[in-house]
Amino acid sequence: MVAYTKKFAPGDVVFHEGEVADAVYFLESGQISITTALGDGDPVVLANLRPPQIFGELGVLDDHPRSATARAEVESEVRVVPLREFTTWIRQDPDNAREVMITLAGRLRDANAIITRQQAALREKN
Repeated sequence: MVAYTKKFAPGDVVFHEGEVADAVYFLESGQISITTALGDGDPVVLANLRPPQIFGELGVLDDHPRSATARAEVESEVRVVPLREFTTWIRQDPDNAREVMITLAGRLRDANAIITRQQAALREKN
């Protein structure tokens, strides 16, 4: 696999919202924040990732531009796997595919929990 490791200083952007999704990232050390811009342009933090975590896979899997920005919060080391290599990596080992699916399932569960709490709060308000 032609993957490479890249270091990011605090504040460095790994990728920007709206960019072409051309790689998947594996956080090896440090902390990465995932943010998206609200309608007024203010960023909202969606996640703070710590090792070992995969990120950037969504845009690669659904072939859409990045839906968020990834930024190093502290000095971080990230393994970058280009899209063409990621596909091979998935095909070669079912455990790799399973790891990505577990990551996505966890994020869906988190999103569902947030929606459930928001709806409960709205019901209490009314």
